[in-house]
Amino acid sequence: DVTRAKKMFDALKIPIIGLVENMSSFKCPHCGEQSDIFASGGGRRGAAAMEVPFLGEIPLEIAVRAGGDRGLPIVIADPKCAVSRAFHEFASRAAAQVAIAEVAADRAQAAPQQLAT
Repeated sequence: DVTRAKKMFDALKIPIIGLVENMSSFKCPHCGEQSDIFASGGGRRGAAAMEVPFLGEIPLEIAVRAGGDRGLPIVIADPKCAVSRAFHEFASRAAAQVAIAEVAADRAQAAPQQLAT
């Protein structure tokens, strides 16, 4: 799915700021054991193969779904939990990539004007 999306975005000339691996792992609420239900590391490998920044991993967490159902995001309900920290790290990396893209776009736009003067 990600590969097809990347090809479509490239064809439409839509910039990609990076890739995030959603549901990267699951920690059992009963025993605490972590399981990679959907495998792990695919996001990082995919980002490298597509030459886009890897923005992070978001674990599968029941509290995220429950909070979404109640309209209370996990980052508000439990800001110090591991998944909230993962969301904050992802958001920080995404914001950095947006800033980098903006600077690059500004430079690209300014370059033709500089040549004309």
